[in-house]
Order: sequence, then structure tokens, then C-alpha cells
Amino acid sequence: MDKNEELFQEMNYLNIKEYQGFCDKHKIPYHIHIMVDGRLKKTSEKDRKTIVLARMRKFVASGKIEGPTVFAENVVSFIKLTNIAPTTKLHFGQYDKNNTQFLKVMKSLTGGKFKDGAIARILIREFWTDGKAPTLREYAKAWLVSEVGNLENHPEAAYLTDRRANGPDADWKALRIKKAKSVLAVLNKLDR
Repeated sequence: MDKNEELFQEMNYLNIKEYQGFCDKHKIPYHIHIMVDGRLKKTSEKDRKTIVLARMRKFVASGKIEGPTVFAENVVSFIKLTNIAPTTKLHFGQYDKNNTQFLKVMKSLTGGKFKDGAIARILIREFWTDGKAPTLREYAKAWLVSEVGNLENHPEAAYLTDRRANGPDADWKALRIKKAKSVLAVLNKLDR
């Protein structure tokens, strides 16, 4: 494994504050942007760690900064969902985990299995990133067969990955801090 590969692997141990601090310093975007009335607008929503780390890796390898995730105007709506049915389209700005009608329809479309959580959020953002506001039926179908399901293989779950590979580790927090410090020492030496 070459130095960059090892660094890139160990970047998974950075926590939100650590990787966002690096991004702020180097102007690497991590907020999701939307198009509204033909204008780009930064939201308070943040990209998943996987996406941000990919931008950081590209910056480390090439010095290039990728633009932010942008949801097209056709997938953005802040009109509250009412009279929700399987054919209702779900836009960015409408996902509401507290909307009992939304949850009822999603549970009915998934045989009671639908849960609001990381998988649900990752999957809907994939639709919006691809420029599509899916119907709840399309979303439920995709949720049921999602390849995203095994979160243990995501950088967000470095602990689970380590635990699966090495068994339980009572000192995992100390390991994370040690690896993160090492990564930040290398990153902070970059002449970019």
C-alpha cells in the first residue's frame, strides 16, 4: 500500500469536526446546494462523509477542488406534503420524518418495513442527485432492494469495519484519535 492509499484509508477515522475543519481551511464544499429560481443556494444540509472524503482525496491527490452537490430545481420543493399517496413525488425540502401520513404510506408500500434512518436518507439523496423526485412507490421499491443497506462498508462506520475485522476493541476511541491525529498532521503539511 503506497503512502496516499494508507492516508486515504485512515481518513475514514476523521470525525465531522476534523474533516469539516480541513474542508473549511481549503474551501472544499460539504454543504448541499440547490437551484432555486435559477440561482444556486447553499443549504444547511451536509453531504455524507463518503462524499466529503472523496472530495478531500481528490484535493490531496491533484490540488483540484470539486464543486458541491447540487440538486436541480426540478427536485426541490418546500410545499408541505398533504394528501399523500403512492404516486406523490418526494422533493428535496419535503422529506419529513415526523409526517405520519408519509410514514404510513411508506410502511404500506414496504410491508411495514420502512424506517427513517441513514439508508432512507442516503437513498433519497441519490435520487435527487440524479435529478429525479421519485414517487413514493418508486422510492419504496428502491428502498426495499437498496444496495446501500450494508452500512458497515461505509467510511461513516469505521468502528463497525474495524470491529468486524478485528473483533471488539475497548480502546477503539483511543485508536480513532491516534489515527485522526496522524492523518491531520499529514494533511496540515500540504502546500495547497
